[in-house]
Amino acid sequence: MSNQNSFFEKHANEFKIGLEVELMLTDALYNALHVADLPFNNMKQVIENTNVSSLSYLVEKYPGSDRRPYYLEGYDYVNDKGEFVSLDVKGIEISTPIAFNIPDLMNSFQELYNILQKSLIKNGLNCVCFGTHPEKLDYEGPRGVRGVKEWAAAEVAMTTFGIHVNISLPIRIEEKIDREALYYRFNYVAPALVLFSANTPFRHGELWVVDNNIGKSDRSYRRTFTRDTLYFRDDQNYRKEVTLFDMTNSLELIEGYTALTLGIMLDETPFPYIPDTFSKHNIREVSKFGYKANLIDRQFNPISPTILAEDVLNRAENSLEKYGLGSKYLSPLYTS
Repeated sequence: MSNQNSFFEKHANEFKIGLEVELMLTDALYNALHVADLPFNNMKQVIENTNVSSLSYLVEKYPGSDRRPYYLEGYDYVNDKGEFVSLDVKGIEISTPIAFNIPDLMNSFQELYNILQKSLIKNGLNCVCFGTHPEKLDYEGPRGVRGVKEWAAAEVAMTTFGIHVNISLPIRIEEKIDREALYYRFNYVAPALVLFSANTPFRHGELWVVDNNIGKSDRSYRRTFTRDTLYFRDDQNYRKEVTLFDMTNSLELIEGYTALTLGIMLDETPFPYIPDTFSKHNIREVSKFGYKANLIDRQFNPISPTILAEDVLNRAENSLEKYGLGSKYLSPLYTS
């Protein structure tokens, strides 16, 4: 039995929570950097010099990433056999070790962030918590072996930075899940998750103005064309991944987003089924107009963004309390 399988069998009855946090890089004066400023081999050496251990259950993203909690995030180049050749670097991602509760998760993330920042400073760099590159809006890369949707998704991701919440549920809960219902539940709640985390009102270094309103989340708007609201990673011990949250420098908000995601996954109450195209429309609306957005259900009836946000928080709060996990972590979202 491998160490990885042994780990997951040992903790089969526990909640397993992790974060993937994308960080933009700047120089010492906080000028934002991008591909041309971040040579892959140089940056790989910076990562390798950080004093952190490998984790057996992390994915090796590219040769030399060594299953460590830091890896270079960007657009990978492959040969005609799909084998890795190189990487255009957009930033650094922190993948936290699996935690069994939210406080331990946040302590782990904060420790890894501090270690990384100290290492970067020694190399004349900084990592910053911001959701879109302030100057770079467009990136074009070779298709390689990607499907067209995956090609577009990889290009869009090159100028955005977010928080991915990953959760594996206890086996007793996993076995009872209605997977279709869970997917469409996240289609319903997704606009609220964007409302709570919208933090990218810029394009090309200027405020993003839409119909005389300042846009709320350029990242979320662009990602609706290529991304889904929920991903099932069944090949990775039934991990479920939610990528809707803009990057933030608030640990309390990251904690809140994690609790909110967990609470919605555990919600068992009836909800309106929202098809993908309707959900993406609603996300685009809140990305542009926030709480003034015009949202619709599948009968084209209006949905109030405020009422939706309240409903989502109530659902998460009730399910977290039901499972004895505590809803206090949601508190920052009531004022976000």
